[in-house]
Amino acid sequence: MSRFIIIIFLIMPVGVIISNPVPVYNSPDIDYLRGTIGEPISSNDFNLIENGHLRVINELRYINYTDPISNLPSDEPPYYDEGEAKGRLTNIFSVDVGLKRFSIGCRIPYIMYFTENLADSVKTHKVSDLLVRVRYEPFSDINSMYRFNIGLGVKFSTGDNKSALPSSPGSRDYCLWTNFSIKQNNCNINLHFGYAYTGRFTHEVYVYNPPPIPWEYEELEFDAGDVLNFNLALNFNINKFVDIQTNMEIIKGFETKSTGSRNYVLNSGFSKVSLSPAVILKLSNLNSNFEIGLDLPLVHDNYFSGTEFFFRYIYSVGLFKI
Repeated sequence: MSRFIIIIFLIMPVGVIISNPVPVYNSPDIDYLRGTIGEPISSNDFNLIENGHLRVINELRYINYTDPISNLPSDEPPYYDEGEAKGRLTNIFSVDVGLKRFSIGCRIPYIMYFTENLADSVKTHKVSDLLVRVRYEPFSDINSMYRFNIGLGVKFSTGDNKSALPSSPGSRDYCLWTNFSIKQNNCNINLHFGYAYTGRFTHEVYVYNPPPIPWEYEELEFDAGDVLNFNLALNFNINKFVDIQTNMEIIKGFETKSTGSRNYVLNSGFSKVSLSPAVILKLSNLNSNFEIGLDLPLVHDNYFSGTEFFFRYIYSVGLFKI
């Protein structure tokens, strides 16, 4: 098992390094992509396998931008909120209700951008994309301590068509993920793979016209770039109340370009490999986990050039015996 884990850590970054793209104009909404809708199974979830259960996750993430995240021409005003931001605070809320091996739930991130002017920061916020999802466990064994689930989700965009989201009003994105978790002695190993199929959408952009025609806003139709996500998490049990967790994540997004004659590239694609160490405080009498950690980019483009701090609260409880 240890050899298998080492091999994965060695080979995963290679493909992303080879294909690391150059950013163009737009910034992806990483909070839609993170975990591609399937959060890892936490250590206290093993007790829920035969119960009707409730699972609530609330996550706060803050990143202070250390490098410019846009390379817009000097004569083109930024048309998305994140272009002038100094930092970003995100609150991601998700809830799932389950009955034995089946659960249904949703998640939605709320995003606020911080600028030098605090009043502008308060105004510069948005409720991002609502995701509705179902999850099913085809097989698992609580005695052998392994679980496997698959999930399907549909994301409905709630942003305006000048925002920096990978989709816009009217579009629906379809997501598929698998999640495998096994518990070996004091170590919980979690493997996650997700894929998001993003459809067509309309987006208002500031486009170039040959002189003497001035630049202008124009609504174009785009094919959104699909998204791949891979996650490997190792959770080490220190004692009854404390776990140490390290998480390696790969996110790969593909080019988003217009469908018409304009041949406008909204997003050239993006890549990220990150390592996220965290400390987990467990309060079993409250059915709660508190996670505090950092998200450190190892391989990245300009979109993800800062260290992100996160705090995650997980509440999972069995409601009744089946």
